[in-house]
Amino acid sequence: MMEKILTMLVGLLIALGGWSLSRTFELSTSQAVLEDKVERLEFEIRTMDEKMDEMFDMEDRKSTR
Repeated sequence: MMEKILTMLVGLLIALGGWSLSRTFELSTSQAVLEDKVERLEFEIRTMDEKMDEMFDMEDRKSTR
């Protein structure tokens, strides 16, 4: 009887460990995807800022002429 209980507990611990590892991997993957999206958005914002600066500079040059 004691052996069955110990076997069941060990099985439960292994299952919980596997679930925890699976969940950790899933969260890690999700975080990597989100970080990539944030980097892309930051790049787009920098690009748009540069384009806006160029447009304002061109406008300023036109208005000073």
